Parts: sequence; structure tokens; C-alpha cells
Amino acid sequence: MPIYKYKARDRDGLAITGELDIENQDILARKLDEMGYILISAEEAEEEKSNDIFAKFKKVKSKQLVEFSVQMSTLIDAGITLVGALEVMEDQQEDILFKKIIRNIRKDILAGITFSQALEKEPKAFSKFYCSMIKAGEASGQLDMILNNLAKFLENEESNKSKVKAALVYPATMLFVSIAVVIFLMTQILPKFEMIFSGSGIELPLPTKIVLGISRFMQDYWMYLLGGTIALIVGFVVYTKDGKGRYYFDKFKFKIPIFGVLIKKVAISRFSRTLGILIGSSVPILNSLEIVKDTVGNMAVAVVVENIKNTVREGGIISEQIELSGLFPIMVSKMVSVGEASGTLEGMLLKVADFYDDEVEIEIKALTSVIEPIMIVAMGLIIGVIVLSVMLPMFDMMKLAK
Repeated sequence: MPIYKYKARDRDGLAITGELDIENQDILARKLDEMGYILISAEEAEEEKSNDIFAKFKKVKSKQLVEFSVQMSTLIDAGITLVGALEVMEDQQEDILFKKIIRNIRKDILAGITFSQALEKEPKAFSKFYCSMIKAGEASGQLDMILNNLAKFLENEESNKSKVKAALVYPATMLFVSIAVVIFLMTQILPKFEMIFSGSGIELPLPTKIVLGISRFMQDYWMYLLGGTIALIVGFVVYTKDGKGRYYFDKFKFKIPIFGVLIKKVAISRFSRTLGILIGSSVPILNSLEIVKDTVGNMAVAVVVENIKNTVREGGIISEQIELSGLFPIMVSKMVSVGEASGTLEGMLLKVADFYDDEVEIEIKALTSVIEPIMIVAMGLIIGVIVLSVMLPMFDMMKLAK
């Protein structure tokens, strides 16, 4: 169906503009009349198209969602209607994908469905958590406050992701450089020295024989090494994509030396903040736990959340299952227990999240000060072994020359 841009007035004479997928202008006029509007003018709109061939694989960025939530909250708080606020957001949106999503949401609302239902139809932009929060805002009549809380939550999530990425960038870069240097030395430099050594007639030391053997293996079987590496990576990705493989890998992440503690603290913070905000927004506890399970981002934690949900359904308490899981520190279960007993569960969960956010910052600072010397020493040892394996025969050759 064609898309019509229209101008109309409501019963009080206030102007409104918008778009609708509709067969023709006559049906558009009747549709608007049913909604309480009088059509002034309409024209068929040309839909913007993206030249980006990867557009269908893209998702809306977290930063865009933060800006959308903040601005929608401000506009609604200022007394602008939901449709009017969406129209403002659509007009100022530069990203074609998000602009189209906002347009679709506005058209769905004009067609008679709720804001939360319209958001659920756009999974590229809005998570189950986001839609549930909006639904709670609609039920409570505090949509502007919920949107503002969502913006703060998304900002906090993005901040934690940025911190973790920043902590991983340096060691990942160092590792890549180290591997590249070793491959270059083993395949380009050592073969030249091997030719020199073979013509000298000296007996090569054991370290040199080992290193040269590895060098020859890499040169002769590099295709098998590359193919094996790719196969291992693909196999790993497939195994850890879902099911038991994903569960065991997510659980293993918490035991990784140096980084495991950081990953665990980020997971605890996300679990606590998400559940705390949902409960504070009057989302039923079982629904809240189901949303947390789907959005926590770690299957090991998701299994614990599923056990918590089953316990609560049977009349049990959250803190008991948290303690039994063995995944969370005892402090978390104790604070949650106090919150359940005092009726301040939301507040306690948010305090746990704030505490672990601070712990993440401390952990990242400690990591950056420890990882650099470790990586430098490791790289130095590897290159040192290669250099030593070359220098030992050189010393023997110098002795023979004398």
C-alpha cells in the first residue's frame, strides 16, 4: 500500500501531521475521521532508501536509544502527545534505519495499537526489557519517568561495556602484534639463518634445532595450520552459540585468570540493576525474572535466574536461591535478603549494582597496571628464545673462525 503524508486538525482545531499506509485518500479521510481528526491535505510520500547493502543486518546503536529515550521523556513531560513527540523524533533523526523504525511506530500508534506493542514489532531497536518498561509506564501513567529511567539504564550499560572493551583492547592488540612478529621471524628471518648454518658444518645446539624445526613446519604446513585454526574457531563458535556449550563457556568465563573477576562483576551488576529497575517500575516479579533471564547476556547467570523464578513461583525467596547457586558472592544474597525482609528489594538491588559498578572501575584500573608488564615480559621471552637460538650457533661459528 502507498504511504500518504497528511495534514489534519483535531476537534479543537489543533494541527497534526503524519503518515499512514492506506489504499487511497478517501479511505485516509474516513480513517482520520474515526480517530477524531479532519483531513486538510494529503500526498503520497516517497520512502527513503538506504544504499547500504548491509542495512538489513544493522541494529540501532545504544547511543541512539539513549538520545531517543531522553528526548521522548522531555517532550512527553512538556505536554506533547505521544504521536507528536514521535513526529519530532522522526524529523530530526538522521539515521535512515532508526528514522524508518520511528515512522513505523508512529503509524502503528495511529492505527490503534499501544506504544509498547508498536515497540515490540521493532526488535532491531527495542529489547524485551525496554518494551516491558514502556508497558509498565503506560499502565502507571508515568511514561516520561520510565523513559528517563531507561535512558539512565542504557547509559550505565554502555559505560560498563566501554570500560570492559577498553580493558581488553590493549592486551588483544599486544597479543596480535606478538603473534605477527613471531610468524614473521619464523617464516622470513630464520630460514635465511638456516642456510648460513647448513653451510658452516657446525653442530647446532638443541634450542636452535627445535626452533628451526618449528620454522620448517610452519613453512611446509602453513595451509594446514591456517585451515586447522579456522576450523577450531568455527567449531568453537558453533559449540558455544547455544545449549550446553554456551552454558559451560559462560561459566568458564568467570574462572579466566585476571579477566574472570571483571566479567563476573559486570554480570552481577547487570543482573541486579535490570531486576531492580523492573521491580521498581511495577513489573510483576515473575515477568521481571523472565526478562532478566533473556537479557542478562550470560547463560550461567540465566540458569540461576530460571531457578530463582521457579523458587518464587513456589513461594520461596530470591535470596535463598542466589545463595544456593554459588555463583554470586555472599554479600549479594545477604543484601537481597535484607531487601526482601524490609520491603526495599528494589533499593537493595540498585545498591548492589552501584557497588559492583564501582568495583568494575577499580578492577579495570588494576588490570591496566598488571597486564602491560605481563604482556611485555611474555613477548620478550618468546622473541628472546628465537634470538638466542640464532646467536648460539653464531658464537660457535666465530670460535671456528679463530
